[in-house]
Amino acid sequence: WQSPLHQYSSLRTSEYKLIWDWLSDTVQLFALEADPNELSDISGQRPEVVSTMLGTLRQIVDMATRDEQSEATVMTDPESAAVEERLRALGYL
Repeated sequence: WQSPLHQYSSLRTSEYKLIWDWLSDTVQLFALEADPNELSDISGQRPEVVSTMLGTLRQIVDMATRDEQSEATVMTDPESAAVEERLRALGYL
């Protein structure tokens, strides 16, 4: 699952920044010290760095989206009714 509002995810270390476009499943990798303006994609030159960083980034995204979809984030019927009542009292409904 990916949010339609967020097409890109990134991970930064002291040396590199990886940008993952999950719609096209492509990545860009930048060496931050040598290329602070992030103009030269070196992903083809450093596949081992891409593999490690992308694996880490996917784990982070999976954990974050799992948390977003957990039952803990779903309101119960009484909670939903209370929110609806409050919104109505404030004039939103």
